[in-house]
Amino acid sequence: AAKGWLEREPGDDKQECDAWDKQSTVWVAYDLVGEPGGSIRVIHGGLLPLPIEEKPFTLALDPGRVAAELSRFAVRREHRGSELILAGLCRMAFQVLHDGGVDDVYALVERPLFALLTHLGFPFVALADPATHFGD
Repeated sequence: AAKGWLEREPGDDKQECDAWDKQSTVWVAYDLVGEPGGSIRVIHGGLLPLPIEEKPFTLALDPGRVAAELSRFAVRREHRGSELILAGLCRMAFQVLHDGGVDDVYALVERPLFALLTHLGFPFVALADPATHFGD
């Protein structure tokens, strides 16, 4: 919201909102002292097409498969040297999505995060060449 990519709700100066919030689940991982260490949002297929199905991406999803999209990965600065928070968030998201019958999971991520996720064993596959998204 600070960079103008997302709209804010009237009167709310701290929350980022978009049309997909109504069909999303957000999870928070806490560190050992009970402080939030990171979060992830899962956008479930449903009322609206997933963001990756819209411009500029326009990815055509298989209508016979259930899809979801991971977004808003956030890890607090002090936890970025450790893979525990990120791995925990992704593992939990994948388990819940698997248990919920989701066949395909998509995410727009930066190259270093993609490399880290695949290094940790998450089965991501690049579907397109790297591109600037919300760039300057």
